[in-house]
Amino acid sequence: MPVALDQLEEFFIAKRLKYRRESDRLATGFATKQFRDETGRTGLAIVVRLDEGGNYLQVVAPGLYRAHGCEHRSALFQVLLDVTLRTKMIRFEHDPADGEIRCSGECPIEDGTLTAKQFHRMLECLAESVDRWHPVIGLAIEEGVVALDCPEPEPDAPLAAHTRAGKRRGYVSLPAAGRPGRWRGECERE
Repeated sequence: MPVALDQLEEFFIAKRLKYRRESDRLATGFATKQFRDETGRTGLAIVVRLDEGGNYLQVVAPGLYRAHGCEHRSALFQVLLDVTLRTKMIRFEHDPADGEIRCSGECPIEDGTLTAKQFHRMLECLAESVDRWHPVIGLAIEEGVVALDCPEPEPDAPLAAHTRAGKRRGYVSLPAAGRPGRWRGECERE
């Protein structure tokens, strides 16, 4: 049974999470403890899209890193593959055209349904995985070291999204609707 963006908006509203609707997608943000973008800001933008007439859901954290100009590309790609192997529901992707590295999770809906619990698990898994593995990925980018000795996440300390009630639970500001541009991190060394 196809899913519509309106249904996904209802999931955001029910959890009192802030989001922004653009023509064919929704955008939200999560606070991070370890992940920092190229400017040093914490926080992670996540875009939610439906494909195949609402039968396929994608959640994407775009522009996390850049591979172009990275001195340690082989270490970077090795650690991204190793992290993907060790992490449920997510994968890292590389766009060879511009070097963008993003993280995504996907779910086929087909003839089933999508529950709010499933949807929120996808969002939280993506945000927590990026945050958890950022120090490991950063080490590969900066020093060419692949060291997967990352501490386990704290089970009772999930990352927070910004709530509609206005409480600052880790809100990350998102680019204005319709403004193109980079979302997150570069790999180039200064």
